Amino acid sequence: YKGWWLDTGEPIAAEDWAAARAIRDGETSIDEEIRIQCFDGSSKIILNSAIPLRDANGAISGAIIVNQDISVRKQIEEQLLQANTSIDAMNRELKQALEREQQRARTDPLTGLYNRRHFFELGEQLFEVARRYRTPLSVLMFDLDRFKRINDNYGHQAGDAILERIAAIARSHVRSADVLARYGGEEFVVVLPNANATEARAAAEHLRKQVEACHDYIEDTSLTVTISIGVAEMLPQGDTLERLIQRADEALYDAKNAGRNCTRVYSAKA
Repeated sequence: YKGWWLDTGEPIAAEDWAAARAIRDGETSIDEEIRIQCFDGSSKIILNSAIPLRDANGAISGAIIVNQDISVRKQIEEQLLQANTSIDAMNRELKQALEREQQRARTDPLTGLYNRRHFFELGEQLFEVARRYRTPLSVLMFDLDRFKRINDNYGHQAGDAILERIAAIARSHVRSADVLARYGGEEFVVVLPNANATEARAAAEHLRKQVEACHDYIEDTSLTVTISIGVAEMLPQGDTLERLIQRADEALYDAKNAGRNCTRVYSAKA
């Protein structure tokens, strides 16, 4: 019968069989995996072993040859390998699906920014770090000026495109340590760790000017979009993230009352 090495698929020459090597070289071979073609045309996988026999003078007089049919075992091993491969592929798909679901649960579907719920999860962590180590932390609240007019005049699809554009600008101009999120509607929020009110106001003004400098085209009309921004800094004692956001929102309201397209820092009312 013909034979091939199982690991390489290379045909086995007559002089390379274990029996030939045992008789010729005195080599002992144990459990070499070989695929053979039998005289009836069937194919089997065997473990081929050969041990040389020596006479009283030490000369090789023959060999003990053992062939063990392991075709069924190899078939089962291949089935198990395929099953494990399929399971691994399924696990990867499930992991990817879970990651996608987790990502969707954390992000706003329109802008790709963090959603409000995940913003509070991250914001609370940053707030606690700032409180514990007594480092500054500030919040920016901003929204689009006269956004309802854009929706009314150009439609909600155009309004969504504007929101996506503003989100992209904001994402490219916040620090990697900052947490930017869509707070709701046309309102956005940013937590700035290690930033006091003065530094946060500078960041807000930079963002505001970047938005103002960007022109969007809707129905061949150049549209300048502006934002108003409120800034508030974390108090050293007794503050909470919710109160900080509320103060930033009040500052945003002051910016609206001041004529829009401006930044205001929270100031306690008399």
